[in-house]
Amino acid sequence: MKKYLLIAVAIVLALTSCKIIVLNLIGMKVPFRSYSDAKITEFASELNIPENQLYKLDTSISELALKTIDSTIQKRKMERYTGPVQVRYYNASGELVSHLNIADLYPVPIEWERDSNFYTYPPKTLIKTDSLSLSFDVLNTYLKPINGVADFKVDQEFAVVFWSRGFWKESKRLTSLVQNNASENGPKNGLPIFYINTDDLVALGEVKTHFTVESNKSRAAKKE
Repeated sequence: MKKYLLIAVAIVLALTSCKIIVLNLIGMKVPFRSYSDAKITEFASELNIPENQLYKLDTSISELALKTIDSTIQKRKMERYTGPVQVRYYNASGELVSHLNIADLYPVPIEWERDSNFYTYPPKTLIKTDSLSLSFDVLNTYLKPINGVADFKVDQEFAVVFWSRGFWKESKRLTSLVQNNASENGPKNGLPIFYINTDDLVALGEVKTHFTVESNKSRAAKKE
């Protein structure tokens, strides 16, 4: 019995190791973990993110999605609110006008530039803006400034980028696309871009479980 137990443990460990290797190969940094503000700031510098535009997402935002009774709507809200890599474009009134989310483009390779949407400003939305959309006024209550710096007082259109060290490859790709698009096609007076680190939420498992399992189920159902 002990022999079979050891074999079973060995198989589980082998499968886990293979999974970690595969995830690292596609640009994920696993196992997922939280980081100190200093470390997040260090990672952010590699993405050309100014410190006064750097925030992290409060993990309680997942509870906002889970308050919905309808399980289908709950799942859609969870994807929209906690997608670890995404960009949201808001108008001067704080209303969402364009939304691209890794959860809606999974699995890899992620097609951020589907339909050449980053050749225009704002990029063509890949998620319908509707009653499930999160207004900036609500989102702002879940944002924590890093290094004690808060600079979210804007009176013009702006963009919000979610990024994660755990989903590093896609964070780098999306951040670059957003920055280049703003520079080449954005408003003449400049586009404020604020960057939200999601690693605390990813590390809790909320994103990992929902994003890698439930999102794939949803996509499989659409193909049938």
